[in-house]
Amino acid sequence: MTLYQLRHCNATLLLNSGVDLKVVSEHLGHRDVNITAEIYADVLRKTKARTAEQIELCLA
Repeated sequence: MTLYQLRHCNATLLLNSGVDLKVVSEHLGHRDVNITAEIYADVLRKTKARTAEQIELCLA
């Protein structure tokens, strides 16, 4: 595994664990949270979908 892959894996695991995007962005050293949001857009979409499913289960 390359250093870049390890860094990407770390960020993905943090986001999937519910760590705030701004915190992950600072952790990665991105100067703008939008950079992080663009790179990890797919991860964020999946997180939103899981959140919606959890809310649906709670309301059922």
